[in-house]
Amino acid sequence: MTKVVISGTGVFTPPYSVSNAELVETFNKYVHTFNAENAAAIERGEMEPLVESNADFILKASGIESRYVMNKSGIVDPEIMAPRLAQRANEEPSILAEMAVDAANKALA
Repeated sequence: MTKVVISGTGVFTPPYSVSNAELVETFNKYVHTFNAENAAAIERGEMEPLVESNADFILKASGIESRYVMNKSGIVDPEIMAPRLAQRANEEPSILAEMAVDAANKALA
């Protein structure tokens, strides 16, 4: 029987980072837009207004100051607030496979 040995480790770090301040700026822009678009319903008491956030709240709630991401532009766009990754064909490796290959290559180096 062949023995297998893990002789190295690799790590993948996405190329972009998003700080709590950037998230808050984006979210608060969304809050202002949402509240403005729904001002009449909010005034009638039919819905609650959204409340702004702050970077200290995120840090206290999560312990995270910044996070690495594969796509920053969608996350910091108040109309999207989510990563926008290109759709891939079934024949192409998935984004997770791409990350794994990068980490494996670093482990083997």
